[in-house]
Amino acid sequence: MPTASFRIDPLDTARAAVAKDMDAISERIRSLKTRRNALLPVSSLPTEIISSIFFLLSVVDPVCVASKLGWIKVTHVCQAWRNVALDSPLLWRRIDGLIGRQWAYEMLGRAKDLPLALTIPYDFMRFVADPELLARTFELTLDAFLFSFSLGEILESPAPILESFWLSQTEGRLHSGELLLSTTLFDDNAPKLREIHLSNFVLPWTCLKSNSLTVLDVDTTSGKEEHLFPLSDLLVALKNCPQLEYLKLHNCLPYRDVPPRDGPAIVHLSRLQHLMLAGETACVAGLFQALCIPHTSTLSLSCKGSEFGSEYDPGNDPDVILPLVFKHVNGPGSAPFQSVSLELPIGCESEAYLEIVARRSSLPESGFDSASKFYNVHHSSDAELKLLFSRFPYYPLVPAFPKLMSNLPLADVHCLHVDAHNPRDWSSDSSWAEAFRCMSKVIH
Repeated sequence: MPTASFRIDPLDTARAAVAKDMDAISERIRSLKTRRNALLPVSSLPTEIISSIFFLLSVVDPVCVASKLGWIKVTHVCQAWRNVALDSPLLWRRIDGLIGRQWAYEMLGRAKDLPLALTIPYDFMRFVADPELLARTFELTLDAFLFSFSLGEILESPAPILESFWLSQTEGRLHSGELLLSTTLFDDNAPKLREIHLSNFVLPWTCLKSNSLTVLDVDTTSGKEEHLFPLSDLLVALKNCPQLEYLKLHNCLPYRDVPPRDGPAIVHLSRLQHLMLAGETACVAGLFQALCIPHTSTLSLSCKGSEFGSEYDPGNDPDVILPLVFKHVNGPGSAPFQSVSLELPIGCESEAYLEIVARRSSLPESGFDSASKFYNVHHSSDAELKLLFSRFPYYPLVPAFPKLMSNLPLADVHCLHVDAHNPRDWSSDSSWAEAFRCMSKVIH
């Protein structure tokens, strides 16, 4: 039987030859570009310098959803830069799962055996549920949709080198029983843990057993009583955290479950620099009264009164917290305020609010508003005192304000900003003139 023969098309042969020549030319051009780049001044920099520059860039432009590849774009500039980046595991140890699983696993491989900083979304929780991976994580950020089995595994696994922990729940409000953390955090094996940040998660205070903790930040959108653990547990936890420097508890303060006490505070936080509390006045006062903090600590208190239409509770009136504030700001060694910003009541009785922001130091030049010719400290992030009173339908805030002013150290104030939305409420009150009489040094 005759065998079939195939004829090679001369045109195909010619095309293949041309393509081969084009590839050779492209390779030659690439080689010439590499030689040209090597002659540039930047190419004379040592590899260590270039790597350090890339590291600084990774801090300024991290890999995240907003910036997409972020600093990784430098690996697309030239082969030399790409090789430097790929040979620098330190550049790859900050992994953001929001950019996709493929990239997350690629960065994990490039980080080699270095400690990791992980940012993990709720649909990628299994990635960090691996105990071996958690054991080499020094910074962990979790965005959990709901309390899940994977999240429970993470919270109950040892984290021997973990220093910073962020846990948030961005979808919806707190629901009873769904978002409660385990009674032990990281199996009580996180000796280096210094920071805990919780958003919309309720924390059993008994979890806090770290002598190294310096930052505790808990902020929930719901302060419902059924979610709040006892004040006695919180006080025990704070006693176990003597190194605290920053304490923020917003809408998660428990009601006082121990009898009021007029004696000395029962929790000493001698290193505390910033205290921020928000909730009903009785809750804020209950905790603040139990703390002994330096008079130099900045104080930010947001106090709410009784709900409009609810039964009047005198325990939520500003009179409960104000004596404690006066004692703090007038304590031994405390300096008088030099800059004060006031925002006075607005709206109906149920919506009226009062805010005071004060600083002990002069305002920087950036605090001067050239448009209004006023110094405005209302939004100063470094103010030593911030007081906000809101939702007091049964308590007259306007008449109480002069009493508040007369008890603050305001004799040295030289920058004063007053924002009075409804001046008719207070302009006719003669006691207001007395409240401001001590401010004889005001120049702005």
